[in-house]
Amino acid sequence: MHMYILQPIFVAMSSSTPTSNTGTYTPVRQSAPVVTGKALLYLVYLATKLPFVGAKFWSDTGMYSLRTHTHKLKGVDATLLPLIPPSKAQRDTSQQAQLTLADLFRLADAHAVANPPDAANKPMAHWTVFDYYAAYKAGTTTPLRVAQAVLDAIHASDNPATENPALTAFLHTNKQATLAQAQDSTDRWAAGQPLSIFDGIPIAVKDELDVAQFPPAGLGTSFFAATRNLPSLAPFDSFCIGQLRAAGAVFVGKTTMSELGLDIINCNPITGTPRNPWNPAHHTGGSSGGSAASVASGLVPVAVGADGGGSVRIPASFCGVYGLKPTWGRISGGPTPSVDPSTGHIGPMATSIEGLAAAYALMSLQADPASLTADLAPPVALPKFLAYKSPRDLKGLRIGFYRDYFSDAETYVNEAVQGVLDYLVQHAGATVVDMTIPDIPQVRVAHVMSILSEVASLMHHQCPNEMGKLSYPTQVLMNLVQLATKTDYLTAQRQRTQTLAHLRNLFANQIDVMILPTTAMVAPKINPTSLSAGISDASFTLDGMRFAFLGNLTGLPALSCPVGFHEGLPIGCQIMGKWWDEDTVLTVGRAVSEYSASKKTRAMAAGEGDAEGKPKVWFDVLGEAVK
Repeated sequence: MHMYILQPIFVAMSSSTPTSNTGTYTPVRQSAPVVTGKALLYLVYLATKLPFVGAKFWSDTGMYSLRTHTHKLKGVDATLLPLIPPSKAQRDTSQQAQLTLADLFRLADAHAVANPPDAANKPMAHWTVFDYYAAYKAGTTTPLRVAQAVLDAIHASDNPATENPALTAFLHTNKQATLAQAQDSTDRWAAGQPLSIFDGIPIAVKDELDVAQFPPAGLGTSFFAATRNLPSLAPFDSFCIGQLRAAGAVFVGKTTMSELGLDIINCNPITGTPRNPWNPAHHTGGSSGGSAASVASGLVPVAVGADGGGSVRIPASFCGVYGLKPTWGRISGGPTPSVDPSTGHIGPMATSIEGLAAAYALMSLQADPASLTADLAPPVALPKFLAYKSPRDLKGLRIGFYRDYFSDAETYVNEAVQGVLDYLVQHAGATVVDMTIPDIPQVRVAHVMSILSEVASLMHHQCPNEMGKLSYPTQVLMNLVQLATKTDYLTAQRQRTQTLAHLRNLFANQIDVMILPTTAMVAPKINPTSLSAGISDASFTLDGMRFAFLGNLTGLPALSCPVGFHEGLPIGCQIMGKWWDEDTVLTVGRAVSEYSASKKTRAMAAGEGDAEGKPKVWFDVLGEAVK
C-alpha cells in the first residue's frame, strides 16, 4: 500500500524544535509528513495496524525524548496541576484594590470622552466594547437593534454576496434566545439601569463551553454533545458564561473550533473550517478559530475562547485581535467537562485591550465555589491597568528576554516584536533582562504528552465507542498517544515541576514579564483538499506552538497583541507574566496597543503597505445599528 504524502501549499519555515542542555537553545529540524486526502485514511490504518509506523511518527516528532532526560529529573516529584499560590503581597494588593463594576463604568466613561466613536478615524477600524457602551448610553442605538444587526451579519458572513467564501465563524445561533436577551437589555438601558458596561454587548462563545438555550458544548465533534445526556439546548451556562450573563451580555452564537481542540490551524472537516477575515484563503489558527474570526470580522467586539496549547493566543495572533490566557484556574468553565484540565485556560478575545481587560474582569469577578482555586485565587484587581496614563507608568519594568528562543521565528516576526521591545525601553523606561529557560524541548514534549493524555482520557471515559467518528487527523493523534506509558506521563509531570521552579525563581528575582512572539509565522494558506478531508501536519503544529506551550504547562498568564502585518496578514506579540498578575500583563498590553496604533497611524499617513485598516471580510455592525 502506498502512502501519498502531499506537500503543504503554503510557504512555511523549516520545522523546528530545540535541543537544550541547561540553558542553550539550538533549533533542530524535524521531518514529519504533511498528509491530506485519501492518504489520511491510509495513515490511520497503518498507525493502527502496524505499531512500528505509529512509533516512527511518534519518534520523528520527538515524543520519546523525555525517556533520555530522566537522569536530570532524579528526586523531582510530579506536579499534576500548575497550581501556584499567590504571594502575600499579591493577596494584600488584591484585597485592597479589588475590582468593582463601578471601576469599569468609570473606565468606559473616561474612554468615551477621550475616544469619540468614529470608525473612519480609528487606526484599526474595529468597534470596541466601549464604542457599543457609548452608543447605548447616548441612545443612538439599542441592544435589540445591535443584536438584530449581528444576526443579519452572521447570516451574511456565511452567505456572502462577494467572491469571498463563507466565513464559517459560527456553528450555532438561536435568534429567539438572542433577541429576548437583547430586549431585556434594551429595557434596562431605557430605565437607566444597565447591569454593567457589558449590558447589551454581543458576545460569541467557543463550542467548548455551555451557553443556556444553545446546543451543549460539542468540542468541534459530531457526537460529543449527544453523549452528555443533556437536552438539545443546554439548560445551564458554564460558570464564566454565567458571569457574563449576569453582567447583561447578549450571547449571539457558538463558534467553530478545532475537533477536540487538537489542531492549531483550525481545519475541521466535521463542523467546518473558519476563514481568516484578513485573507479568507488563509487559516484563522486554532483551536478558538471561530471566536477569533468573529472578532476580527467585526461581528462581535468580544468572544470567549479556551487555550490548551495556544488556542486563544495563536488565532488571536493570526487574526490580528487581542487574546488573553489567564493564570491557570483563574476563570472557571465548570460544570462543563474540561477537555484538558491541567493545561487548559479559558479566556477572552477582543478588538481592544480595554475591552479584553473588562471581559477578563467580569468572567473572573466571582470565584466558582466548585473550583479547585476558589479559596486560593486572590480577588480580581487591576490597579495598574485602571491608573494607566502613558507608557511612562511602566518605568522600571523588567522584561525577560531569552534571545535564542525569541529569535527562532521568521525574520519579519522578529522585527515586529523587536519593535515592541525597543518602544518599551525608549518610551516606558523598561529594562531588558537577558535570561534563559532550561530544557525547552523537554517542556514541549511534557506539554504535548499532558494535553494528548488528557484529551484521550476524556474521550475514553465519555464516549469510548465514538472514536471512529473523529476525523482522520484526530484519529491519528488518539492512536499515537496510546504509545505513551504511565512512566512517560509522570516524567512529563516531573518536568513540569522543574520548569515551574525555574520560572518561580525568575519572577521572584529577575523579571516582571517575558516578551516573545506569539507565533513564529503568520497564518498559513488553506489547502482546499483539507476542507473536506482534514490535514495532518505535525511539523507545522510544533512550529505554531513553539512559543505557546510554556504558558500552558506552567499556567502563566499570557497575552497576544497585534503588532504588525506581513503580506497582509497579522503578526502577534506575546506578553507572559507572573501567576495571578494579569494586571501587569494587561498594563504592558495597553502600552503595546498604543505603540501599534501609533505605528499604524504613521503607516496610513505615509501610504505604506503596512497600513491595513479593515480585513477583507468585515461587518460594520454598530454602524448598521445606528442608521
